[in-house]
Amino acid sequence: MMKQRSSSSSLVDASSILAFARWIFCLFILVCASSVPLSAYAQETDQPGTRPIGELIGIVDIASVLQQSDAITIIRKAIDEQNTLFQSEISQEEVELRNAEKQLNEDKTSISKEEFEVRLAGFEERVIRLQRQIQAQKNGFDRAYTEAQERLEKELLLIISAIAKERGFAMVLQSKDAVVYDTSLDISEEALARLNAQTKNLKITLERRDQPDG
Repeated sequence: MMKQRSSSSSLVDASSILAFARWIFCLFILVCASSVPLSAYAQETDQPGTRPIGELIGIVDIASVLQQSDAITIIRKAIDEQNTLFQSEISQEEVELRNAEKQLNEDKTSISKEEFEVRLAGFEERVIRLQRQIQAQKNGFDRAYTEAQERLEKELLLIISAIAKERGFAMVLQSKDAVVYDTSLDISEEALARLNAQTKNLKITLERRDQPDG
């Protein structure tokens, strides 16, 4: 008479077979994965059109480009010429005021108090007017320089944008914001050359602004 295998024994055998089958399957997967060449992964990360992040960022020193530009030299020269002319005119007015002051002091003892006060008030009015003219012209020179520099900077930004597009840069950073960078990414010299070329025929005309605003 044959003994029947217990149901618990059958379950144990089935579980062992399934566990062994799973182990064989995992081993097969590992073997297949290890046989894939590394070049396949390299190809995946080196698809056409992809570039290292470092090559997507340009560097520029805007302040240096502006200060070295031919245009800023032309602007400064024009302002200096106007300032020299204005100083010449002011010097003549200052001489006249000194003479008027000297004459007023000499006449002080020979004229009435009322007349002296009238002449003194007139003298002080001339001094105040001259001071306002000097300040107004200084402010005018400052505004002229600032406005010219702002226009120049806008032109430079257009040039930088064009260079970035040509080189495929995703962004361009100011050199002062980069601690360390490859100098081959610096487009300052190219930007300066283009800016000089575009402004080589620049002409500056400054308006007289020696009258106080208002």
